[in-house]
Amino acid sequence: MVDKFAAAALAVLIAHALCACSNEEIYGSPRIQTTIATPTDAQSLDITISYTLSHQELTTADIEVQYSSDGLTFFDATEGIGGDGTTGLSVSVAGESHTFSWDSGEDLPDLRSDMIFIRLDPTDGPQTTSEAFTLHNFVFMVAGLTTATADFSLYELGLADGDIVLQESVTPGGDTPWDILYHDGIYYAANTVSNNVTALELDEFNSELTAISGSPFASDGTTSKFLAADGDFLFVSNVGSETLSIFDIATDGSLTLNANSNVALTGCQSLAIHESHLYVASESSAQIVVFDIQSDGELLPNAASPVSGGGLTTPRALTVVGSRLYVANNALANVAGFDIDASGALTAITGSPFGFSQAGAEDMDSDGVSRLFIVGGGFSSLSSMTIDATGVATEDASSPKAVSGPANGVVCPPGTVVVGTTTTETLDSLLIDTDGTLITSADSPFDAEGEVAQLEVSD
Repeated sequence: MVDKFAAAALAVLIAHALCACSNEEIYGSPRIQTTIATPTDAQSLDITISYTLSHQELTTADIEVQYSSDGLTFFDATEGIGGDGTTGLSVSVAGESHTFSWDSGEDLPDLRSDMIFIRLDPTDGPQTTSEAFTLHNFVFMVAGLTTATADFSLYELGLADGDIVLQESVTPGGDTPWDILYHDGIYYAANTVSNNVTALELDEFNSELTAISGSPFASDGTTSKFLAADGDFLFVSNVGSETLSIFDIATDGSLTLNANSNVALTGCQSLAIHESHLYVASESSAQIVVFDIQSDGELLPNAASPVSGGGLTTPRALTVVGSRLYVANNALANVAGFDIDASGALTAITGSPFGFSQAGAEDMDSDGVSRLFIVGGGFSSLSSMTIDATGVATEDASSPKAVSGPANGVVCPPGTVVVGTTTTETLDSLLIDTDGTLITSADSPFDAEGEVAQLEVSD
């Protein structure tokens, strides 16, 4: 459940206001000055706390670091991997920059709160407390189950231990879901038989899903299968009609077909977005088609589109990692990699494509930094690859890792990988160790209560 502490936050703000006086007024002489950069966005597991230390004369200092989940009571923070430690830290007149790595997964496992504070206490200076920031040490995960009607299960996934707890299952309409997308608090799912999109709003406080009024929303194509979203627009790849549907997303999450919808695209499969450019895998054409997304949702062909080469043969699954696009070929056991430039154009990375052990890729996800994770319905294993500084992807020595059944869906929230299986109807949860090794969580696999098509997690 989401942890709300509005009253505590008000108390902290009042305390800060009452203490808005100089160090000289408090201590009678200059002391070490500490400034903290409050983390932005939702944080999880090992969190980097950036701060500075300054003083007119001292050159080193020690600090103590504490955390709080209400702004009032503080506890010693467990140090994580990396950072500058807490002793012998450099100090200067101009201010020396430092970082502390906080292992929040150890101190606050399974907590989801927007009222987290860090406090620094230098040996020769006053305590300094950050502003409130958000911690998500568990995420919500939705699985689409391939039944006659569109069934969805909502789980809580603990990032520190990989535990998966079923919250509820719902049947909101539609037929045979495939791709699922989380966007602004709403899960969207493309239904391949009923050719529409289900929209489910997430109630974090009660761990519930509620269908958006009017859901499911009809597409203008057939076999609606893959999704992507950019700002106010949702894009759907209709693999049967070989078209792209474009929806306007209203403030309440409901969908309306855009006037520019129904874009023809031969062999369309998975979609990916990077900085207002839409990338579409054209499997039968062995190409990536690139569109520039206009302010009204219209898709205009990019000047460099379509893209071939780089090892593209049967492109099926796409994922963006930083400023690079990776494409899993379904018929071959390899991944093509491309650099994305400012115009949206793609340039093949030297050495592309990059081989791995199992052909038949259906889904691919990444940690957003340097790892790729790939599954396919034809094999009961998870392939993993590491990306180096130049973009070259190399299969990990421990890959492929066995999972409990054939799988078409994989997700990679921070520090964790979850695979949803089909015939065995399970969820395999794996933790990413500090050296990158995948470790099966203690209670894995978990009962999915149905064949899993694909998965999606919240922030």
